[in-house]
Amino acid sequence: MSVPSSNNRYPSGRRPRSPIEEIEMLSELSDTEEDYSSDEEESDGGGEERGEASSSDEEESEHMDAYDAPLPHVNREIIVPVVPEPPALAPNGGGANGVPVMLTDPSVFDCCVCFDTLSIPVYQCINGHIICSPCCSKIAHKCPLCSMSIGDNRCRAIEAVLASIKTTCSNARYGCNAMVRYSEKREHEKTCAFVPCSCPQPGCNWLSASNQLGQHLSEDHLFYLISFEYGEFFHVPLRHNKRLLVLQASTDGKLFVIKNQMEDTENEVFLYHIGPNSSVPQFHFEVKTMSDGEVLLPQTPVESTQNGTLGIPLSRLTFFCIPREMFSLSRWIHLQFRITTVSGATHSDDGPSIS
Repeated sequence: MSVPSSNNRYPSGRRPRSPIEEIEMLSELSDTEEDYSSDEEESDGGGEERGEASSSDEEESEHMDAYDAPLPHVNREIIVPVVPEPPALAPNGGGANGVPVMLTDPSVFDCCVCFDTLSIPVYQCINGHIICSPCCSKIAHKCPLCSMSIGDNRCRAIEAVLASIKTTCSNARYGCNAMVRYSEKREHEKTCAFVPCSCPQPGCNWLSASNQLGQHLSEDHLFYLISFEYGEFFHVPLRHNKRLLVLQASTDGKLFVIKNQMEDTENEVFLYHIGPNSSVPQFHFEVKTMSDGEVLLPQTPVESTQNGTLGIPLSRLTFFCIPREMFSLSRWIHLQFRITTVSGATHSDDGPSIS
């Protein structure tokens, strides 16, 4: 498009013949200049659009080239295979409907009176406070939390949960592999052969399963373990100032300790069994002198304790006294002990190992 020069105010070959015609010519010339400017802008915009389209095509081409390019080399020697985890054991022993459960607060299954693990039957008051059977009879069937009557109202839901849950023994770290019902855990641990026991030697901090105690005493403290047979008298030499003697049953390896305590005019001698605590006596013992057969102590129950350093109050232990004059000039006395098992008592199959 031809645009008039800025030096020529009118179109080529035309001159106004009157003032009115001059105004019309100038107006026509102004419209022509606006049309030319609009054409240039359109021309420039089209170029930019073409440039953008060209840039977009180049980027898309580069992207397609990268997509079609071969994958980089993979070092398969460092690829770690994913090994599936073994299925978790179900709490009910692996039944088809068993599912693993994590109990984050075991105290929910504790009695609100004795704070021990609940055992079936479980009773509850009308407000839902649960109480174990032994405590229910002790508090005359009256809830200690809200003073409401308990009666014979049992909590069947909690009983069903307790019957369905199985758990490991607390002595698993010491070798017990038993899986017991949650409601029976307390009774199992009372007689568990793997209950941790301490060493009877004063000042020794050893603590482990009772079946390791015999080996510890003989190897670490060089104790001579006096072996005996249940139901038969055996010889025990006792020096007046010998504080501890350790006996070991030859049949099951259970350990017994003789504690000799010196007083002013006599010696007090105690005997106790190192093992799980039990409210029912498992053993009896009797003592007599070897020289003339004098009975120093008739048949007496033997207490059991997990604390080898005599964790039983002396008031609970039956002991016998040896007058100082009964010791010979060499300060020794020869005694005869007999330890028998109580008929009907429950004994663990796995006792301490015989060293």
